[in-house]
Amino acid sequence: PHWAPAGERRAARSEEGSAPAVTLLRMRAPSRSSDAHSLFGMASAALAEAISDASRSPASLLGVGSLALVPSPLSARLFKAVAAELSQAAPQPVLPSPPLPLLRLWYGSRHVERLAVSAADDDWAVEVGGCSALPSLSSLDLPGARLTAHGAAHLAAGLRALTHLRIADCHGLGAAGFGVLCGGCLQLVSLQLPNCKIALDAAAVRTMVDRLAGLTALDLGGNLLASAAVPPLCSAPLRLLRVWGSVSGDDAALSLMDSSCLSVLDLGWTGATALGLQCVSLGLASRLADLSLAHAALLPGDLARCTSLASSESLTSLTLSGTSLSAADLAAA
Repeated sequence: PHWAPAGERRAARSEEGSAPAVTLLRMRAPSRSSDAHSLFGMASAALAEAISDASRSPASLLGVGSLALVPSPLSARLFKAVAAELSQAAPQPVLPSPPLPLLRLWYGSRHVERLAVSAADDDWAVEVGGCSALPSLSSLDLPGARLTAHGAAHLAAGLRALTHLRIADCHGLGAAGFGVLCGGCLQLVSLQLPNCKIALDAAAVRTMVDRLAGLTALDLGGNLLASAAVPPLCSAPLRLLRVWGSVSGDDAALSLMDSSCLSVLDLGWTGATALGLQCVSLGLASRLADLSLAHAALLPGDLARCTSLASSESLTSLTLSGTSLSAADLAAA
């Protein structure tokens, strides 16, 4: 009475010389608590075997349905059973993880709100995004992704409820992929694209700011930002900005002096000098809580001379790794 049917999965098997046969696997709650382990174990084993067969011979099984699970101890056991069965296959690290056969169990479920997948490629994006398989997904983390603008377009079209998106180390995304993500995922409040090697000019950044009106956290570290691409960021309500290794630190600091919301700023590996430090000190010292100037081109004594930064009551974290500091600098920090 307290647990609704978990769902169903249909699969069409086609064999040479015979008409396609339809197999229906339906899972329901055990009628008595004493039957829970035996009935659930049988259903889990059958489902795991079917999905395992599909992963080994995808041409022989065509999925035409889905199994949307509700959170419960039983669904957790099912997940483990299927994952264990799939893990017995030969490891293929180039494929997305978790694999699509496992992720398909949750297609259509409105309980899946956060998802992390490593090595996601365009084929993965076409299936997951193209059919709006996860309608309530709000947070997506794709480390080591192998997406192009084609895959990004499918994600943007099918996952419009996203509020947090992170795509890391994806060198094929490009400015075109950046553009389609900003044009489709309009609910984003956090966009992180670290080390994607995207070349962005002022027009691309201005378009992003105009479309993503609610964006408060942006990580463009490890990309290629033109100096003219930084000023448009001042009109966005950004509280967190990371542009490590992406732009001239002095130019960025000068452009961001008028930013009214920033509390976290990462200018590491940007070659910021005493000029950039003075700009930060004069324009942002009263608001910043976290500042990174890792591997900045600072000279001993530069920090001590920035009295407003050294005396800031809001600053609680200051990263200066890889810089030369004097005794006066350490005393000021």
